[in-house]
This record gives sequence, C-alpha cells and structure tokens, in this order.
Amino acid sequence: MRLTLSVIKADVGSVGGHTKPSSRMMAAVEGEVAKAICKGLLIDGFVCHTGDDIAIIMTHTRGEGSSEIHQLAWKAFLAATSVARTSGLYGAGQDLLADAPSGNIRGAGPGVACSASTTASRGRDPRNHSWCSPPTNAAPAPITCRSTSPSLIPCIAPG
Repeated sequence: MRLTLSVIKADVGSVGGHTKPSSRMMAAVEGEVAKAICKGLLIDGFVCHTGDDIAIIMTHTRGEGSSEIHQLAWKAFLAATSVARTSGLYGAGQDLLADAPSGNIRGAGPGVACSASTTASRGRDPRNHSWCSPPTNAAPAPITCRSTSPSLIPCIAPG
C-alpha cells in the first residue's frame, strides 16, 4: 500500500494576539478530521498547534497534492475560522481570508508538506473505532493518537 503523510497548517485566529488557538477552534478541526477518518478519506489524523498555527497531520492513500485532502484541510480551517470570528478572536482566518486583520504580512496561505512511501498493509481497518459512530445524544470523543511506527499513526478512543 502506498501511504502519504500530509501536514497542512494555517493561522486562522488565536486567543490574545499570536498566542494559541482556542479549544473550540481545535475541536472544530478535530471534528472535521474525525469525520474524514470515519468516511475513509483518511487512515488517521492528528491535530495540534504551534503557537497560533493549527496543524493537521494526516495519513492517507490519496497521494501527494491530493485535492480531496487539501479540500478537507481548507474546510477544517474554515470551521476554525468561523469559531474564531463568532468568538471575537484575534486574526480570524488570517491565512485564508483577504479581509482578515492580522497585523502582519498575509497572503502566504496555509503551509503544506507531503511525503509518500510504500508499506505493507497491517491488515486492520483504522476506521473501526467506537468514536466513528457515537450515540446521537453524546459529543464525539476526542481523538488521541500515539505513534507506533514511522509510517502509521493509529488513533485510539479514550477510555
């Protein structure tokens, strides 16, 4: 199987200047990533931040530069931008929207890095997680990831 590791990051707003995204912004991105895993677009994903930049680390089989993967990231970052705007946070959408106030140079857009490699299949379906179909009255469980190999980052549901 040919796996691709894609990392896409964007600054779409933050708490108190260029500090960090809010927990609601992170949850919005995590929700989009979880949906993509459950639908089979991604094998796995991890959402983190460095300063005010949110990064999505994804494994998939769509290849480098996949428009589906880039659209997923764009949609996730727009969801976080919406949260930032409605919360009145600093620089909402600054890497995505031309009219976003940021106090610095804009127009660079999201940052992207991809790497593809061929690996043997591990014979398991990473979408078979209990959090892929949560009860309708419960919020989805947060994704927790741990690395067990350089080419696959399996997700586990807490508890």
